[in-house]
Amino acid sequence: MDAGGLDREAAEGEAAGAASEPTQKISYIIGKWQIMNLLGRYKDRQGENFRLGAFHDDLIKNGSLPVSIIEWILLEDPTALQKATNQ
Repeated sequence: MDAGGLDREAAEGEAAGAASEPTQKISYIIGKWQIMNLLGRYKDRQGENFRLGAFHDDLIKNGSLPVSIIEWILLEDPTALQKATNQ
């Protein structure tokens, strides 16, 4: 409760959720890391033209595709896709 800044009910809910689906938390963190990595590469590519809102728009307009495919689309770089498909 103290470390997370949560009240008892919220902390118990988080603990119960983590216990019932332990992979959800790690999946969330991995997805966040992938998106932050993509954001950095996108920002580098855009240079002075970078706008965070444009990144968000470009990211969500592709729906729920895997990040490796979105990276290929946004950066025109198939590297992550090739790694994911072992090609």
